Amino acid sequence: METISPVYARFVLREILRQGLSAQQLLAGTSLSRRELETGGDIAVEDFLAILENGRKLSGNEQIGLVIGRHTHIIALGPVGAAAAIAPTVREGLQVMENYTRLHIGYMRVELSSSLQGLSVRFRFLNDTGATERFHTETAFMLIQDYVETLVGTRVENARYRMALSPPDYACEYAHWLHSPVSFNDKYNAAELPVECLDLPSPYYDAGMWHQATL
Repeated sequence: METISPVYARFVLREILRQGLSAQQLLAGTSLSRRELETGGDIAVEDFLAILENGRKLSGNEQIGLVIGRHTHIIALGPVGAAAAIAPTVREGLQVMENYTRLHIGYMRVELSSSLQGLSVRFRFLNDTGATERFHTETAFMLIQDYVETLVGTRVENARYRMALSPPDYACEYAHWLHSPVSFNDKYNAAELPVECLDLPSPYYDAGMWHQATL
């Protein structure tokens, strides 16, 4: 059974509760109780997909991927994120994500591809995520953007975000949350990062902790 960290589902739950909506309705069709979601460990991908779809219908908000993305920082990746946060550079932090994200999100792979222009961070889904693929991709884009900009200390406006889907009705909203252009109907979902931000020394680097994290 493929699993995922409960963190992302908890963001949806928090948003639903803030709107005065029902946790029970959000969890309909899943194997989870509210207590299990709030205090338990990894959840089944099928349950997470149901929560996303229920959350979209209950809230009437098609931008649920952006809602999750606004609250998703590198710490959401657990031990993988902790290692990436103390990496010497963005490049090495992303390499950790490529190697170990499967331990955090079993149904998605992060794949890196280097060129003279920079680094392409591709997101490949191993399970059919159906209509929720957009939400996963939006959240991944915002997490990567937050991570890179935190380490380099400035907005990165010359990246590019590629989405293997047609533009949604709310595509204009992307400009409020993503600092670089987004293209649609591409062959894959990817964040393409410029070379100049990849190897700058990170102020958060901790040599001892990094060594332990990468053993």
